[in-house]
Amino acid sequence: MSINDLIIKKRVVIFFIVIVLLFFAFSNGGKSALFFLLTPFEKLSYKISGHPKNFIECQNWQNDKSVLEKEINNLKTENAKLQIYQTENQVLKNHLNFLDNSKNSFILTNIVGKRIETGYTWFLLDKGEKDGVNVGLAVVDENGTLVGTIIKVEDYLSFLQPVFDSHSQITADIIIKGESPNSVSGIVQGEYGLTMKMNYIPLDKPIKTGDIIITSGLEENIRRGLIIGEIAEINKKPNAVFQEAVIKSPKSLSDLRVAAIILKNLP
Repeated sequence: MSINDLIIKKRVVIFFIVIVLLFFAFSNGGKSALFFLLTPFEKLSYKISGHPKNFIECQNWQNDKSVLEKEINNLKTENAKLQIYQTENQVLKNHLNFLDNSKNSFILTNIVGKRIETGYTWFLLDKGEKDGVNVGLAVVDENGTLVGTIIKVEDYLSFLQPVFDSHSQITADIIIKGESPNSVSGIVQGEYGLTMKMNYIPLDKPIKTGDIIITSGLEENIRRGLIIGEIAEINKKPNAVFQEAVIKSPKSLSDLRVAAIILKNLP
């Protein structure tokens, strides 16, 4: 067989292959065989051209989302600060109203810390001896409620012993409505660092829950009339000479951030 014959045969075979491919391309149950042949190339083209575009758009969306989330967090922080400033301004306003009406000299101070040492509870105040603070002075909240006394002073720092500390003792009077005399004396003492009790109340005194307890004025630097709290419960023990009262304070020290130190003992 000559070379020309071989070339002719190859051309014939190629011709028939092309015919078969064209047949499958336009038949195959209504589906183009070319579709199946070109699918891998189409997917590759998508990955090369379409997918990167979508990836970039997705990345941009993620970046925009991140920026918006940061803006939202910043707005929440600013809103919280505004609420804090509003609350503090109201507290300061209440302080000034009470102290102006009481005509006492005073120093406004911030509570900057808390210590618990050997059974004592101390709150740290940012005013000290250089500001005119002395041991024994009364500390009140914005409504004039007694929250404790100064027990230690440094140059620019002082230590507040809260009324609920178990080592705190203050002479006090219970105001009894409709009675004469209208008050009865006793000693208010902190208990377990959580509550207060008033001891040494005579059994014959008709005290009741809701009666107001005030400072008696017998301490050197604490004037009479500062509110300590009200009677929440009365305890009478068998064969006891005195009765005692559990006191509810109208102010929680855990919420206190600003206080006033009363400097002078005025009536």
